[in-house]
Amino acid sequence: MTLLATLLAATLAVSAADRLAMADRQFRRGEYAAAMREYTALRGSELLASDVSFRILLAAHMLGDKAAVLKEGAAFLALEPTGEKADRARLMVALSDAPEKAAVALRALDRDDVAVGTRAEALYHLAAMTDDPSLFERVFKLDPKGRFAGYAKYRHAAKLVTSDDPAVGRKGVAEFMDLAFGAADQQLARDALYGAAAYSYRAGRYGESSSMLRRYAKTYPNDSRAAEVRRLTALCLLAEGKCADAVACCTDE
Repeated sequence: MTLLATLLAATLAVSAADRLAMADRQFRRGEYAAAMREYTALRGSELLASDVSFRILLAAHMLGDKAAVLKEGAAFLALEPTGEKADRARLMVALSDAPEKAAVALRALDRDDVAVGTRAEALYHLAAMTDDPSLFERVFKLDPKGRFAGYAKYRHAAKLVTSDDPAVGRKGVAEFMDLAFGAADQQLARDALYGAAAYSYRAGRYGESSSMLRRYAKTYPNDSRAAEVRRLTALCLLAEGKCADAVACCTDE
């Protein structure tokens, strides 16, 4: 190769790398359509084909373009059929596929050699599809600090508190309270605290429910549930024979 050709090739390689870096910045800013156009334009460049293909797949997934995910997923897996990225690709493809195929693909990712985060996410989506509380429980036990752990625990607790067995219901309340005091997602924390209070009320544990509801009102004073929280608190107080407190609860602003 002549010196001129070598310099030209180096310039083109740098240009492709710079264009990839620009597309990556667009992706991080949430400009998925623009990033996908740039990634697609880099197909066939000097860059590693599987790296470009995986980025196109990610952008299609973030755009919710199911047809593109199926197409790009197949293209990527043909280039890189094994490894952590391959499992992530299979997860994205499963979430864009028909329900019957998706369930099979998600179950196939429930393996010890799959990265914990990918496996937990696959289990979460499978649990949501099948409404299986045991799968939700596996998610937060498998990856307790993972992205889906809190949501899985909430949905598991919500199932437990529908049980006719008081012991099972109490376990659901305990999981709700774990979230109420430990969830990073504030909406999840407030939903869990309300769920625990509502269950305790239905179970006739009025003192416990009243305490939870008062904490809810204090922590989230401007919440959309404020009127319902006051109403339930008053009903708890009435059930305990605290009529004056119940009246005050309804009249306090």
